[in-house]
Amino acid sequence: MTVCAIKVCRNYKGRAKNTKQITYHQIPSNPIIRNQWIDRIRKSRGEATWKPTKTTVVCSDHFRSKDIHSVDKTGRRRLTKEAVPRKALFLSSVQSSESEDSDGIELAEKSNSNEAGPSGTQSTDNDSNINDTDQVPNNGQSDATINDEIVELQNKTEFDEENSFSDLDSIFDTPKEAKLRRDLWRKIVLERKHCLQIKSLRQKNLRLKKKIASLKQMMETLKKERY
Repeated sequence: MTVCAIKVCRNYKGRAKNTKQITYHQIPSNPIIRNQWIDRIRKSRGEATWKPTKTTVVCSDHFRSKDIHSVDKTGRRRLTKEAVPRKALFLSSVQSSESEDSDGIELAEKSNSNEAGPSGTQSTDNDSNINDTDQVPNNGQSDATINDEIVELQNKTEFDEENSFSDLDSIFDTPKEAKLRRDLWRKIVLERKHCLQIKSLRQKNLRLKKKIASLKQMMETLKKERY
């Protein structure tokens, strides 16, 4: 049974037809839009490690009307290439009168910041500190973890090459455009892989520098004790 990935949504294929037509849409293959979908679904579900499967879908209730268009006389509908789930992502937004152009994620984040009260300023400062430290190699993330991420990227590439076309891809794409789309996706994944490898090498270099500094200090100490 196909069920909408948004946790607070009760729509699924086979449910008794409602007054409005509901369609189901797969997560797109475009890496940028795909990551936005996954990020929003994770926040909606409250599951930071959630991962989509081949059958993962989101129903049309979570998209703005301007993000959906009909492609033929039968009423078959598709999403625009830039469409991402925005509506009714949380229980609070489902219960409230959410406007057409509102963004469920932004509303939830504003609500959380308002609840934080005076401590909201402190959290902002912490976030800025975190962003600053991102430029320094993170010793907490082991090489094994980075290697796992590289393997996951390789598997993700193979998976998305098999599913390189979704309902977000234009039905008017020429074979040349389709090939360019696949080539672009491969290059983006390859770039991410290289970034992870560079991060791993930077961590190794940092550890070696610390080890060298420690050995130099030990040598200086031994020289002083000797003389």
